[in-house]
Parts: sequence; structure tokens; C-alpha cells
Amino acid sequence: MKIDRLFLVIAAIYILIGMGLGSYMGMNQDFTHRTAHTHINLPGFVSMTLFALVYRSWPAHCARPAIDRKIPTGMVQNRTSLVTSAR
Repeated sequence: MKIDRLFLVIAAIYILIGMGLGSYMGMNQDFTHRTAHTHINLPGFVSMTLFALVYRSWPAHCARPAIDRKIPTGMVQNRTSLVTSAR
């Protein structure tokens, strides 16, 4: 799987989780998890979508071996910061 498609799949997962959490909070009128909902939607979905668009727009930069080795490390760091920032 190409890295841009992987980013889009992860973005789709984030938006589904965020919309599900938002719908749950709206139905129950319980907004205690609004910070988690916001972090899932904005940093999760938006950043993954932007990463996918950048990697799709400039494929020559993604084809270099040095960048291909660094992508998993950057992805792990980005996801770790997302999880730890949502309190």
C-alpha cells in the first residue's frame, strides 16, 4: 500500500471515530468528552488528510529511500502526540 493511501485510510478511521463520538455526545447531551472529540477530528483527521495530500502531490519526494525510512517514525511520533495530548 502506498503511503498516501495509508494516510487516507487512517484519516477515514479518525473521522469515523470522531463523528461517532460527536453523535453519541449530541444524543446524550453529555459533552464531557468534547476535548477528545476535538483532538480526534482536528489533529487526527485533518493532519492525516494533509499528509496524504502532500505525499500525493509530490511523489518524487516520497520515492527517495531516505524519506521512506523516516515515514514510519514520523507517523508513530505524530500518533503518539495525538493520543497523549487528548486528556
